[in-house]
Amino acid sequence: MSEAQLSIVIPVYNRAEVVTPTLESIAAQTYRPLHLILVDNNSTDSTRAVLDAWATAHSDDEFHVRVIGENTPGPGAARNAGLGVVNTPWTMFFDSDDLMAPDHCTRAMAAATATPEAQIVGWDLWLPGPGGIKRFRPFTTRDMVRANIFESLFSTLHYMARTELFRLAGGWDEVARVGEDVELGHRLLMLHPVCVRMPGHGETVTVVPEPLSLMRDGGGRLDRLEPALENIRVNLLPAKQHLIDLQYICAACGWAADDPDAPRKIAEIISRQPRARRLIFRMLYFYGRHGGRGIGRIYRLFSPQK
Repeated sequence: MSEAQLSIVIPVYNRAEVVTPTLESIAAQTYRPLHLILVDNNSTDSTRAVLDAWATAHSDDEFHVRVIGENTPGPGAARNAGLGVVNTPWTMFFDSDDLMAPDHCTRAMAAATATPEAQIVGWDLWLPGPGGIKRFRPFTTRDMVRANIFESLFSTLHYMARTELFRLAGGWDEVARVGEDVELGHRLLMLHPVCVRMPGHGETVTVVPEPLSLMRDGGGRLDRLEPALENIRVNLLPAKQHLIDLQYICAACGWAADDPDAPRKIAEIISRQPRARRLIFRMLYFYGRHGGRGIGRIYRLFSPQK
C-alpha cells in the first residue's frame, strides 16, 4: 500500500440532514489512498452521530476517515483543528454541503505530480448565479493578489496546497467570519508559492447554494468582512491599499446589498479618497447598486497599473 499524499478537511456545523451527499461524493473519489478529516464544530443537532456512523461504515486501509471535535465556534477554528492533525504532504479544504466529481482528487494530484515544485494547485469553478445560470470563475496564475481580492481566487473550494505551506502561513484567522478564505489566500501569496492550474475546464466541484453557512450566518455582513479585509490592507503596499476600499464597494453592491448599514460605511470610505478616485468610486457604487457587475475590472480601465 502506497503512502497517502492528500488529506481533505471538512468543518461541519449542524449539517446532520445535508452532509451525507458531500461525504458520499468524497468516498466515490477514484484517488487512493485518501485521508478525510471531519471536524464537528460543536454542533447542537445529531451531526456528530451522523459523522461517527458514516466514518465507521466507510473507513478502510485506503480511505482513512477521522472525526474530531472543535468547540471554538467558526470555520477558522474548525479548519485549524483539522489542519493540526493532517499528516500528508497536501491538504484540501472542502465545505460540508458541496460535491466533488469522482475524478476531482485524481486530477488535482496529477497536476501536482506533473509540477514537482508546485506548492498550490488551483482549478476552475462554476458558481451558482441568479436564475440558475452558473458563473465561470477561472483559477489564474496572473496578477494573483488582485484576482484574490476581487474574484476570491482563494475561496475554499478553489485550490489545494502543501500542508506545510498552510502552516507556514499561520493557518486560518479564527476571528474573521466572512472573507477568511481570501485573507488566508493573501498570506499564502505573500510567501511567493509556486502555483499551477489543474488542466481542463470541466466542473469537478459542484457548489450547492444553502441558506445556512459557517461563514454567512445573518445580517451585518459588511462589518463582519472588515477583519479579513483590514488584515489584507496592512500587508499591501501603500499605493495598493485603496483596492481594499474598492472591494468594500463591490461587497456592498453584491451579497451585502441588503445590509442597512452599508450606505453609511461606503460613504465614509468614499469620502477619504483623493478627489479623482472619489468620483470614480461614486460612479462605480452607483453602477453596482443598479445591477452592474465587474466593478473591479472596470476600475482597472481607469487605473490599469494600480
